[in-house]
Amino acid sequence: MEEPWKKVPPALVFVHIPVQKADILAPLPSVGDHDDEPDPATQGFLNNTYTGLDLPFWNALVDMDGGHGRVLAATSGHDHGESWYARATASSGIQICFNGHSGYGGYVTEHSQVRNGRVFALSLSDLGRAVPVELLKGTLHVDENKTINEEVVLGPGYMPEFN
Repeated sequence: MEEPWKKVPPALVFVHIPVQKADILAPLPSVGDHDDEPDPATQGFLNNTYTGLDLPFWNALVDMDGGHGRVLAATSGHDHGESWYARATASSGIQICFNGHSGYGGYVTEHSQVRNGRVFALSLSDLGRAVPVELLKGTLHVDENKTINEEVVLGPGYMPEFN
């Protein structure tokens, strides 16, 4: 593994509950739906105080990434009305994505009434490069009517004004 990938192979991280860093990226002008912004009261807070319970996980991602763009994105569900992507130095440059509402259970919001989900397009030849490149050639947000809601190329050049 170390020869082709160096220390860590490129990684996409999928979690259900978004990391707390999503809260600081939510207000940024990013592509996607913002119907259901992360609620700090239900994500990492207890009695209005941040617990930090997700920090060991987040710090492990940052350490694994090492500033080399090896963690391509951390993506989550949970907030059904969210389908945005954001990246900033405030999140250590790791892209945070929301997946929208792909299932038929739970609640809906204005933009999640038609089920939708995220598709990541990766190229094996790009994944082997030592220098960070636009590794996610496109990430599509597609709904069940086969409509592409947005297409974004994620990587070091995404949202440069915040990095």
